[in-house]
Amino acid sequence: MRPSRLTRGVVCIATAASLSACVPVNQRPKTGLSYVNPATGEAIARVPGARQGITDSRVRVGIRPLGAVPFDGMTLPITSPGGKYIAAQSGAIPPWETLLAEPGARVPGRLVLSCAEIRPPTGSTMPTSPGEPTGAIIPLPWSGALPRGILLGRSADDQGVLIERPDESGGRSIGVVNWKSGQIQWLVSDPAIIAAHATFGPNGELAYSRRSLTENSGFELVLRPNAGDPSSELFLKPRPDETLVFPTFSADRSRVYVFSAATRQVPGFGPLSLVAVRLPGTGRGGGGGSFEIERRIELDVEPTIAAAFQAVVANQTPWILPGSMRADEDLAAGIAITDLRTAGMIWIDARSGSIQPLARGTAGAAPWWGVPASSTSIELGGLILGAAKELVYQPRRDGGQWGSEVSVLAGAAIPRLAGTLSVSAERDDARKSQPAGVQPRFLLLSPPKPTRDGGVGSGVVQVIEMVSVAE
Repeated sequence: MRPSRLTRGVVCIATAASLSACVPVNQRPKTGLSYVNPATGEAIARVPGARQGITDSRVRVGIRPLGAVPFDGMTLPITSPGGKYIAAQSGAIPPWETLLAEPGARVPGRLVLSCAEIRPPTGSTMPTSPGEPTGAIIPLPWSGALPRGILLGRSADDQGVLIERPDESGGRSIGVVNWKSGQIQWLVSDPAIIAAHATFGPNGELAYSRRSLTENSGFELVLRPNAGDPSSELFLKPRPDETLVFPTFSADRSRVYVFSAATRQVPGFGPLSLVAVRLPGTGRGGGGGSFEIERRIELDVEPTIAAAFQAVVANQTPWILPGSMRADEDLAAGIAITDLRTAGMIWIDARSGSIQPLARGTAGAAPWWGVPASSTSIELGGLILGAAKELVYQPRRDGGQWGSEVSVLAGAAIPRLAGTLSVSAERDDARKSQPAGVQPRFLLLSPPKPTRDGGVGSGVVQVIEMVSVAE
């Protein structure tokens, strides 16, 4: 059978009204996602117009399926920042107490982790003619399988993927699985503490939540400037009745955003908040070795750890932008999360404390940038957003406002930034809309098939590559 070629057009990936939004914690977790078969068609995205030298022009995107990975119906697969590796868990759905890192939580015995390499086709980066082979997802050739009793984490770098392990003592450890060898390095392992919700930072940092098994207190925020070095840890203690969970770095490493939830039902505690914490050396003083709380932003939802989980469940972390780009400061310092009231994404700017709605019904965000015709430099332009019926692009306008979304692909998927591709800057009068310089590469994660009883159980996630191509 002849290999499939690049599809220049639409892929009907899935329908997704939300990603676990507002699921009561006393019910079994479900994704709310369903699957439909791919189809083809037209696809056009736009880069922002009349902004910092970028002209309004069409950008055609090319897509091709790369393969599929197993999926437990709840925890999305994790991709490495460069898009070379992917990790997933399947076989069982972890209960809520395990997902939220409650004391004594256990991992279902049937839950397994798998890791694979995403291989591009041989030859050119993207196909240029019919019949050129597509890529593939190949299980990594480790000498043995990963042990049972571990959970897929929230983050990966180009060396490994984070995992977490509830211990017999009731504690919880954080480790990293090396992509190449399958060996586990335990970064945080103390039977007397629960360490959870870990994420890498853009420059090799590690942030996580930590609480004692013996003390009746909430999680504190912990930062390691070097993920493998526990000697330089900084921490932020919670306020009374507060717990700090699910930290996420900004793309420019200036901040860690962490949710402030209540440890229990506390009258007058207030809604769930997102705390913007300036990192050492990036605050107003320009130095020092301590955290600085910049702002607390109220989100107008119940202050539970489950609500915090659902606000970031579709996020890619860390969100790493190419080091050579002139990033729009607004976007590099902010964060997109899911608004549980509308089941759509919102944009939060820590400097002003503003909350701006993004396109309705969206889940998951990845940066998109444009390339001026007269330059090889790149500037951040907006966001690619997963949505219930289509993948959309939403530009960032001058003045910090968001423009109207533009349809990119029919069907729904969760976007992941997966490195960059170099595109020829040569062009002529007939091809003025051809992208040039460095372009973003995306992986699209499609949802699983529903079970026969209408639920969403173990299934697969399709991995689809999307890049800009010449018209």
